[in-house]
Amino acid sequence: MPGQTLIMLKTMLLGLVLASFFVVDGCQSSGPGETSQGDNDHDSERVDDGDLGEGDAENTEVREEESDMPPQTDGDQEIETETGVDIDREPDRDPEPDGDDSCVPCANGVPLRCGAGEAANTCVLWDCMNGCEREVARTPEGQYGYCDGARCVDCLAMEAGLFRDCEEPAADGDADLDSVAPEGVLSGKGPRGHLQPTDDWVASVMPGERRLSQFGLEDGLDPHDIDGDRVVWCHGQTGRMFTYQASENWFEELTIDGVEHLCWWVSVDGNVVYSTATSKDQLSSRDIFAIDIVSRRWKRLDNVTDQATSVWQINADHGRVTWGHEMIGYYSQIALYDINGDEFSVLTQESYPQQAPRLSDKYLVWIYQRSDWAYEVWLYDLFSHETRSLTPTDIYDSTARGVPMAFSHFVVWSTYNTEDLVAKKVFLYDISTDQTTQLETAGEASGIWGDSDRLVWADSSINYQFRIRLKDMAKEETTWVTNDTWTGTQSLPKLSGRWLVYAETDRFPLPQGFNRGWDLVLFDLCTLDLYKNDPMCQ
Repeated sequence: MPGQTLIMLKTMLLGLVLASFFVVDGCQSSGPGETSQGDNDHDSERVDDGDLGEGDAENTEVREEESDMPPQTDGDQEIETETGVDIDREPDRDPEPDGDDSCVPCANGVPLRCGAGEAANTCVLWDCMNGCEREVARTPEGQYGYCDGARCVDCLAMEAGLFRDCEEPAADGDADLDSVAPEGVLSGKGPRGHLQPTDDWVASVMPGERRLSQFGLEDGLDPHDIDGDRVVWCHGQTGRMFTYQASENWFEELTIDGVEHLCWWVSVDGNVVYSTATSKDQLSSRDIFAIDIVSRRWKRLDNVTDQATSVWQINADHGRVTWGHEMIGYYSQIALYDINGDEFSVLTQESYPQQAPRLSDKYLVWIYQRSDWAYEVWLYDLFSHETRSLTPTDIYDSTARGVPMAFSHFVVWSTYNTEDLVAKKVFLYDISTDQTTQLETAGEASGIWGDSDRLVWADSSINYQFRIRLKDMAKEETTWVTNDTWTGTQSLPKLSGRWLVYAETDRFPLPQGFNRGWDLVLFDLCTLDLYKNDPMCQ
């Protein structure tokens, strides 16, 4: 027995010594004289950081926890991931050894990551296994694709810079609309893609400009809005809605099944777009849709508009939405809805129209048309809930007041004569000092918009055509954004951060069969000398 015990101990010791040759830093190798199939494939599939999607540069640390992904099985098998995306997995591979050059570290807490492929307009999807990323899906050869969250969307064609015949994107991720129950997802049937200039009009684009309305829909581009680097606009004749994100150069049409006319009025607040719309079973504009562009979910706010015969002039900012709210037997009143707190109220109960509401982070302003046809600018404090007139008059006033705008601690509006409807003056009211001053303009002024300490408006002084003028109150400077080197006419400016968007007429060619309408143009303020060293441009 002692001899047998000694033999058994020697055998166990020899087994441990041999095993040590096949284990390196806790990861099993392929064995003597063999190369891991997983290592070779991973080397060939790596993509340089310059080809990765947004946020990939931060994915530099090895994930300490093990992946939450389900264990891999033999053969090709569909596995539903945490994001609800079905992926055709490849056959089993050996785990990547720690410290191996072929291992691309996973992003912390990110089971799936989508990024640009090596070929133009393609995408690749990676998942995280054992601390290393590996490719699990990519755009099929000869096709096109783009990333929609943590998912590759495959498209069959590419025309004029737009993806065509794409599979329908899935809804995933957290949404800004979690406080309300979603009613559906975007149908994803419209065109989308990276904007590209075409030869017939590229020479007409001035430095700093991007033409957004490139696709034969110039006629009727009335309502538009901007927040950060995201622009939204309506095509007035058809009710189609479009969005563009400047940082990604990404354009797409937003579509909802069953909606006849999605976009009468539109506003954007962060990733959520609000629009007044008409469903197929209704004749008037009385629906409000809230659309989260990131999660691709939409919600119809009929719980707060079911008593309205019409809703219009919608505007959103900092999680609140306001609009003109009409009911049977009443003129338009001012409605306010806090989507996060799910609080709705009608702020006015007047016998004459309340119009053109505009929100800021602290205030709501609108126009009150009195019985004597005088126009007053009213201010509502969102926190103290106080309401007051900024332009009280006791007698008939022949000067009407245009759409007001609240920003920072200011309110601004233009005035025009009721006889000829020509805008003449611009007034700035300082809420902190209760003082109103007239701003200097070069000619007739209209379309006033404010953001932070800056104002923009359309000014008619150059060759009697409207050009865009900007006043920076912090820098105490006023400058022309567009000038007499521009052809056409620029109007209805709106700005947010470094981006300015405005309507353009008579500059770009129109498709056959279209009447003269408006184009929509985006301008980068960082191309101006006034902002070349500004922090927002760094």
